[in-house]
Amino acid sequence: MIDTQMQCSKIQFEERVYPRRHKDSKTISAYVQSLEAGAEFPPILIQRVINDGAQYAIVLDGAHRIEAYREIKRKDIAVRYYKDEALDLNDNWIELRLVSAQANSHHGLRGSNEDNKETARIIAENDPKKKYTESMVAKSLGVTQPTVHNWIYDIRARQSASRNNLIYRLNGLGWTQEEIANIDGRNQPAIAGIIKNINYDKIDNSLKAGKSIEEVAAFEGLDLTLTWALALEGKTDEERMESLGEDIRKFTVWNYSDANDLMGHSAFHGRMPGQITLNTLYWFTKPGDLVIDPMSGSGTTIDACLLMGRKCYGYDKNPFKERQDILKNDITQGFPNKKPDFIFVNPPYWTMIDYNDEGISIEDFYHLLDCLAKESYEALPEKGRIAVLMGNQSAQSFLPEGVNRLDHVDKEREYFLKAGFEKEWSIQCPMPTQGANRWAQKEWDNHRLAEITRELTIWKK
Repeated sequence: MIDTQMQCSKIQFEERVYPRRHKDSKTISAYVQSLEAGAEFPPILIQRVINDGAQYAIVLDGAHRIEAYREIKRKDIAVRYYKDEALDLNDNWIELRLVSAQANSHHGLRGSNEDNKETARIIAENDPKKKYTESMVAKSLGVTQPTVHNWIYDIRARQSASRNNLIYRLNGLGWTQEEIANIDGRNQPAIAGIIKNINYDKIDNSLKAGKSIEEVAAFEGLDLTLTWALALEGKTDEERMESLGEDIRKFTVWNYSDANDLMGHSAFHGRMPGQITLNTLYWFTKPGDLVIDPMSGSGTTIDACLLMGRKCYGYDKNPFKERQDILKNDITQGFPNKKPDFIFVNPPYWTMIDYNDEGISIEDFYHLLDCLAKESYEALPEKGRIAVLMGNQSAQSFLPEGVNRLDHVDKEREYFLKAGFEKEWSIQCPMPTQGANRWAQKEWDNHRLAEITRELTIWKK
C-alpha cells in the first residue's frame, strides 16, 4: 500500500502484539533531537484491526518514532499498512506479533533477547497445535531454531504431556482421590491405580544416567514443573532450593528481575516471581504443611508448593482457564472448607483486572482486603500465618482522577490489625525497574517519583 499520513493519537499499542517489554527513553530523546534538526524518518508499520466490534490501528514497528513525534507535538506521522484490509485481532494477533518482532529485529533499536524469548513463549503457549513452527518463529526473531527450541521446550513438553499429569500433580499437592476424581472424570479406583504406579525410581535413575530434566519430561510425557517435583521427592528444603538453582534469601530484601518459568502460567498477565513464594515457604512453613492461595491468578503458589513438597489448594473468583488445579471461590463470600497451616496471597490490583463483569472499584478492592483479613483469621489455627504481597500505586495513569497516591499497604495493615493479626515480618520485594520503564517515563516527565516498592508482610494469628 502507498505510504500515507495518520494522526499519532489514532494509533494504539496492543500488548499482545508489540514485542518490546518497554520503550527506551534514550532512543526517544535521540529521535526528538533528530526531528528538531529537520530529519525525516521512514514510515512506521501499522495495521487496522477489529476487536470487540471496534476498528482501530495498532503499531507493529515504530513505537519510539511515535513517542518522539508526540513529544514534539507533531500530530501526523507517515505510516505503511501491513495489510490493506482490517484483520480480526483475536484471530491474527500471533501473526501480527511475529511480523512486529521481525520488523523490530532488522533496524532501529533491536529487540532484546528477553523480548524475543517472551515472544516465543507466548506464541508457544497460545499455539498448542504448532501452526507456527520453531523454524518460522526463529526466522521472524532473527535467532536460530535451536535457540527457540530451548526457550519453549518446557511448554511443548507440557502440551504433549499425558492425561495422568493432572492426577500426579494433584496427588503431590495433597488432594484426596475423591477430589481428584471430580476434576479428572475417572472413578476413584482408577485414580488410585494411577497414583500407585507413580515411578519415582525411574525418574531418579534416568537423571543418574545423565539425562536432563527436560529429556526426562519429554520421554515420560510429563510437564517440566511436575518432573522437577517428582525428582525432588524426599529431599530437604535446602536440597530443593539448591537443585532448582534458587538462592535462599537471608535478608529482608528479595529482589527478582524475572519470574522462574517453572512457576505460574507464562501466558497470564502480571505473573509474580515464584522465587518469592519459594523463599516464603522455606522460612515460614515446613514440609507437608497445607497452604491455601485464595487468589491464585496464574497458579504460581500452587507450583511453588509442588516443588517444595507442601500440600496446596488454589482458588480464584475467576480461575485462569489454563489451570485445572485452581478451583472457583470468591473470598468475599467466605473461605473454602479447608483448615490451612499457612496462607499466601498476592491480591490483584483493582485497576489491572476485571474482578467481575463490571470491573472493580477502589472501594470494592478495599472491601476485598477487609474480607481477606477477616476470613483468613477465622480459617487459620492459633499462631497460623498469612503472607500478603502488596504494592502501593502512585502512577497517575493507574489512579482515579484527583487522587495523588493509593497506599494499599497501609490499608492492608489497618484491616489485618483490626481482624486480630499481629505483624511478624516485613520483607521488601521491589518490582523490576526494567518493566517499570513502560510507565515510569511519564511520571518523571511530570517530576514525580516512580514507585516500585512491594511489601511481603507476614501476619501471625
